[in-house]
Amino acid sequence: CKLIHWPKKKKKKETAFHYLIPLKRKYFFFRSMKKILLLCLALAVVHEGCSVENDKTACLHSGYENSFVYKDLTEMNVASNSIFFMETTCKHEAGVDLSPRQACSVESAAMMNPHTQVYVVIISSVGNRTWSPVIQRLYEYKNVEIVQVNLDRLFQNTPVQNFYIEDKISTSLWPFHHMSDILRLLVLYKYGGTYMDLDIVVIKSLENLHNYAGAESDTDVGSAIINIDKDHWLSDAAVKELRDHYDGTAWIANGVAMLTRLLNNECEQHQGYNEKLTQCRNYSIYPPSYFYPIPYGYWTDYFNESTAPSTTTK
Repeated sequence: CKLIHWPKKKKKKETAFHYLIPLKRKYFFFRSMKKILLLCLALAVVHEGCSVENDKTACLHSGYENSFVYKDLTEMNVASNSIFFMETTCKHEAGVDLSPRQACSVESAAMMNPHTQVYVVIISSVGNRTWSPVIQRLYEYKNVEIVQVNLDRLFQNTPVQNFYIEDKISTSLWPFHHMSDILRLLVLYKYGGTYMDLDIVVIKSLENLHNYAGAESDTDVGSAIINIDKDHWLSDAAVKELRDHYDGTAWIANGVAMLTRLLNNECEQHQGYNEKLTQCRNYSIYPPSYFYPIPYGYWTDYFNESTAPSTTTK
């Protein structure tokens, strides 16, 4: 190469543009790095969010290691025709935490049905027994008991056993709500009795009623209060319906919609539930005035000065 005379390249005149090129490269470099860092941060936040969400729903999933300080429902001699309240959140690690409204529901059931055992079923781990004023008040009733439940044993040897083993609740958009839908029917399938939501207030005795639900509208059978005897055809049909047609994408799919569809099909009911008691195959569906006198869409009527008096008398 030394022997070859290479023509010298003409030196280009430097301009301000030449000094901008490295700056632009640095700018693009830092802008790219900024995007990468933001992406990493976003992924970290999503990962952390998923971890937090998984922690919040941990007690719903198969393989959850439960810590017990209360009796396990699956190891108890459960009284026939008991009343069950289900608390399906995973927030009780520090101790059972019921709101005053929830405690009011439990107290009303115990007060109006003094000869019926009332269970408050907790599915999460409980770190210690708490004696808050709310819990102390409930334990003044001899027929109230807080219990926990081992879900592995509860689902075992039932039509929905594989649902739990395969962790299908993880596909739900509303896991707590849908697990509540499933557990209320599973408990009635195994033990019989009455399930109630933790916002139901009982004002009359239910001790002489068996095998019933209430319509919440002319077309829908509600699932906030259900009574089914053990070994009744409906409890078996309901858990099998959940096994075969579970839907994690719709809020009411595994509760009101499923129960209504099942009863309509079995009872060939097409005339509506508003007017009178509907009876079919040893099961009763009461009109809305019995259990849902105020439609859920009108809940504010309780707190409106002009509508509250007439609302509470219903």
